[in-house]
Amino acid sequence: MSRELEDLNPGFKEKIDLLLKRCFDDGIIMRPFFTLRDVYDQAKLWRQSRCWEEISKKIDFLISEEAYFIVDVLKSVGPTNGRWATNALPGQSIHQYGYAVDCYNLVEGDNSRYVANWDGNSNAYKIYAHHAKDLGLNAGYFWSKKDSVHVECSDFYIPENWKVIDEMMKNKYGRD
Repeated sequence: MSRELEDLNPGFKEKIDLLLKRCFDDGIIMRPFFTLRDVYDQAKLWRQSRCWEEISKKIDFLISEEAYFIVDVLKSVGPTNGRWATNALPGQSIHQYGYAVDCYNLVEGDNSRYVANWDGNSNAYKIYAHHAKDLGLNAGYFWSKKDSVHVECSDFYIPENWKVIDEMMKNKYGRD
């Protein structure tokens, strides 16, 4: 998984650069921890909280939709463990397309060391979200299932056709 802003779509990156500058000007330091996320990392995140029965059913569904590359990705990452992270299968996350970023808030801690503030209800995340909204971006802070670290492009849409998604992901992330 990338943390590099340079991995984002260039037009979206410009907005994120401006977002981070506006936050900084308000005394809020935000640092990216996820930008572009490949399909393999997405598959690991999706699989980590699911039993084999659920994974197997989803694989069968994807086969019926002719999404063979994504099936191979889900199988290739193998079993993973961890808490729930996402409902987005590989190809369903806007991170795979370079139009999303997750940032954490950096604050001064003990002994003048900087530490991550993960309290998504803090004022820093509220300011981050409002600046994102002012720039025409979607901020997860405002979602019913709050995702305060997440900001995404508001006018990029992922296709609903799994065969199309599969081809896009194969072209972008396929390994020879």
